[in-house]
Amino acid sequence: HKRRHPFRMSALPALLVLVIGGGVAHAQPQQQTDALEAQIEKWVARARELTDGRVGELGIGAGAGIMCGFVGKKVQGVVVNMAILGAVAGAGACYFGWTTPEQLKEKAIQVETWAEEQVRKRTSSWVKRFDQDLDGDVDWEDSKIHMSSVVKRHGALAASFAGGALVGYRIG
Repeated sequence: HKRRHPFRMSALPALLVLVIGGGVAHAQPQQQTDALEAQIEKWVARARELTDGRVGELGIGAGAGIMCGFVGKKVQGVVVNMAILGAVAGAGACYFGWTTPEQLKEKAIQVETWAEEQVRKRTSSWVKRFDQDLDGDVDWEDSKIHMSSVVKRHGALAASFAGGALVGYRIG
């Protein structure tokens, strides 16, 4: 019987929004939002300074979105390729008699258990940090709570980030 972990893989995009969006750790959600807004203002000011005022929230959002989408697509490709190579290597090892399917299954379960332990260790602090509605897990509701006031004040940044992420994923 498996114990339910408060971090669900379906919540990964929400967690990424929180982490990429500033991921500042303070006691109250309002303080997190204020710190995130201060960081966004710094990014916008720095972009305007570097480009002599030609780039604002739209440029920063689109640039960050393209980068995140592109990197996300590349990471996805690496994960899929590694899974395929692992399956081919396992099949080859069985074919040449270096291992049996039972041994391979046992090792795969050991690796899965180890990986799950590592993810639990890494994400337990994230859950405490990003659980905005204090329901014990990180999900879309937490990202909505965290980002709602930021999006209201910086709509161009949020919209251009979303569009940039789609473009970056497409060209990645």
